[in-house]
Amino acid sequence: MFGGGRQAGFSLLEILVAFSILALSLGVLLNIFSTAMRGVGLGEEYSKATSLLDARLAALGSEIPVESGSQSGSEGEGPEYRWQITLSPYGEVDQFQALGELELFQVDVEVTWEAGGGQRRIAVSTLRLASGEGL
Repeated sequence: MFGGGRQAGFSLLEILVAFSILALSLGVLLNIFSTAMRGVGLGEEYSKATSLLDARLAALGSEIPVESGSQSGSEGEGPEYRWQITLSPYGEVDQFQALGELELFQVDVEVTWEAGGGQRRIAVSTLRLASGEGL
């Protein structure tokens, strides 16, 4: 009944090759997923930093007086977000005589935080018009 013919099935070598291909494929997929997760986390951090930067700009004139100088602070848990606002007169005073009692300030806002073993930074510069005693 059982002659000298070859039995059906896989050899040990075929099984080892199949497992090797499977292991390499899974390794590549896990690397892709971990890179994507790091990207999502970094995107969330930049989103929080941008929201903080926007909030500091919105506070300019109410919580933060519009006058030459700088202010700084920090917020957040996990990564601590440090912010700094610097206001300085923009241009020569004679340039803006037509503005009367108004002054033009350059506003620089910077938010920094530690992430992934390095320091991240987002910054914006804009101009703000204020009355002589602040807006």
